[in-house]
Amino acid sequence: MEFLDPWLWWLLAALALLIIDLLVIGGSGGFLLALAVMAFAGLIAALVGASLVVQMATAAVTGIVALPVLLWAFGAMAKGSPETGNDDPRLRTTPAVVTEHNGQLGVYFLGDFFPARHTDNSALVEGEEVLIDHFQGITAMVRPVNEAADSSTNGK
Repeated sequence: MEFLDPWLWWLLAALALLIIDLLVIGGSGGFLLALAVMAFAGLIAALVGASLVVQMATAAVTGIVALPVLLWAFGAMAKGSPETGNDDPRLRTTPAVVTEHNGQLGVYFLGDFFPARHTDNSALVEGEEVLIDHFQGITAMVRPVNEAADSSTNGK
C-alpha cells in the first residue's frame, strides 16, 4: 500500500522549495528555485508514468540545465546599471575638503573617509575644497570646486 503517489511527493517538494525560496530567502538567490524546477520536472515524469529511476534522471538533467541558467539570470538582474548604488544626489553638489587620514589624503563624505584622486591625476592639496565626480571602487574621483562651477556655467 502506497502512502502517496510519487507525483504528489514531487509536488510537495517543489512547493516546499518554492515557498522557502520566496518567504525565507526572498526569491533572490536562484538556487532553491532551480531545485524547485528540478522537482517540477520529476513531477511531470511521474505524471506520465515513468519509473522512479527515470523521474530522478529527469530531475537531475533538468537541474544540470536549470541551475546555471537561473544563477546567470539572477546574477545579471542583480548587477543593475553603473549609475545605481553610489549615485547619491548630494554627491556632485556637496563640497568636501581634502584631509589627511592615517597618512592618506582623501575626503569625508556622509561621515565616511574615502581615499581621493583628482580626475585629471593632478596632485591633491590638503585643505583643498573639491566636489566628488564619481567613485572608482572606494576611491573618490574629485575635481576642484571652482572647476566644477566653471564647467556648469560654460555648459549653459
